[in-house]
Amino acid sequence: MPSPSDVEIEISDEGFLITGKPRMHPDNKKSVAICEFTVKPPEIEAIASMTARVNTHEASAKIQTVPPSGARLKIKLEDIDLTNQRYRWRKNVLEIAARHPSLKRYLGDKSQGFPGQENKHFRLLLAEIVADAVCAKLVSRNVAANPEEYEDADWDHYYAEFSMYMTKFLPLAHKLQCPEG
Repeated sequence: MPSPSDVEIEISDEGFLITGKPRMHPDNKKSVAICEFTVKPPEIEAIASMTARVNTHEASAKIQTVPPSGARLKIKLEDIDLTNQRYRWRKNVLEIAARHPSLKRYLGDKSQGFPGQENKHFRLLLAEIVADAVCAKLVSRNVAANPEEYEDADWDHYYAEFSMYMTKFLPLAHKLQCPEG
């Protein structure tokens, strides 16, 4: 029976941490070797490549952080300027850049508590931003999960998929922000 072997693991992003000492343990009954270890993800969303080596053998994988299953989407108004962007993701929190020129005129000043945030104009704009962010995230995750389906994709392909999601999601977002009646 072969003896356990140390596994050398490399991750391209230093934010991912490996806990424990990875060792490959042969299981003769199953005709496999098993190695268990834990990768602690960074606090921000990240994608990295991971390579495991044992003797002359090597295996690679792509790893990506995602919010925990069942994590609710949180939307926060932040007094930030992201230049050309109206939002950014921080795990499952969608931070809306209140200083963006297209938002600032509807929101008003932070010192007054962003008085325009309950106005219908801003709520519809918020529905558009949330839909944009969620649909862009869906396309991004589809590409990451199935890269082979996007090998020959051009801008039109990505935009068509994004637009399909927007067509499905945007009416719901509008209805939530501005219910009828």
